Amino acid sequence: MSRRALLIVAGWLAAAAAAVGTGLAGVQVIGGGITAGASGDVLTPAQAAEELSRAPLPPAGTDSPAPPGPESPPPGHESSPPAGPTNTRTLVGTGGSVIAGCTPAGAVLVSWTPAQGYSIERADPGPGEYAEVRFRSAGGRSGHGNGDTRVRIHCAGGVPIAEWRS
Repeated sequence: MSRRALLIVAGWLAAAAAAVGTGLAGVQVIGGGITAGASGDVLTPAQAAEELSRAPLPPAGTDSPAPPGPESPPPGHESSPPAGPTNTRTLVGTGGSVIAGCTPAGAVLVSWTPAQGYSIERADPGPGEYAEVRFRSAGGRSGHGNGDTRVRIHCAGGVPIAEWRS
């Protein structure tokens, strides 16, 4: 190989090494910012559900707190009970998690989130005798025995109860 060819190859290798080193340093800096949290650890589904259960929920159907209003209704007007669900609970299963509650009209799903590797196949948020979500496993077709999970919520004594089925 000629001297000129060796210089070209050596220059190319040096430039490639510098580019890879710069890229790795950049990824490390960016990755550290992404993964750094309060404790720097990734939460398990159970830990995430515990954190969510401690967070206050806004009234159903609102994106922001209600504006301040009078403490009591004007004379001659009756106040109505809140329309949102009562006794909300976070329920976690293999396919994901749901926040469910009970209303006078029946069970309702406030929110539902698939676990990693799952998606939402179908959701029936209620209210009704049952509210239901079907989580579909990323690797399978819809149906029994392939990792897909269904959760049905019903209310017993005003408390949401989950029935998980795979």
